[in-house]
Amino acid sequence: IPTMADLLRQVDIANLLGVTKQRAHQLVRHVTFPPPVQRRGGGALWRRSDISKWSRQHPVGDRRWGPR
Repeated sequence: IPTMADLLRQVDIANLLGVTKQRAHQLVRHVTFPPPVQRRGGGALWRRSDISKWSRQHPVGDRRWGPR
């Protein structure tokens, strides 16, 4: 079971990837983005390791994802 330090909210994903909250909102809905591991009080939580792995495979600075 992941600890709270291992789990990220959407705003945390934005900070980690260096994008706006709006861009993170778009990214988490993309088909290639990892699914949340937990839903909590109206929000989803993602595992940090899943997001890190995804970001290595899908560089956010790539034109497809927009500027960093």
